[in-house]
Amino acid sequence: MKKMMLILIISMGLLHAGNVDTNTTDDTNGTSKSCDSVEVTGCFDSNFMSKLLTKVCNDGKMQACYNLGIMYAKGEGITENKPKAIALFKKACDGGIEDACENYNILTTCEE
Repeated sequence: MKKMMLILIISMGLLHAGNVDTNTTDDTNGTSKSCDSVEVTGCFDSNFMSKLLTKVCNDGKMQACYNLGIMYAKGEGITENKPKAIALFKKACDGGIEDACENYNILTTCEE
């Protein structure tokens, strides 16, 4: 388990998962959030990363669920899958990751 956590810590440093971009405006509060504003940047083996994040997420690490949701939301390195991203953001949100709650709300609003 210590080895898995070390791998996760190292890999999380390689994956920068962002959340929403507020460059667009609307009439209510001056900002709105784009459905395509979730981003993934960094240099990493996406196949390895998605497998690692899936394992760690299934082990209950909510930050891994959030980062995996980012990958599925944008289709960065893996096939885009918005329903899977929504489910992962919900799981991470329920686990206390605030950015996951924000992305969950954005994607569920956009899916309507």
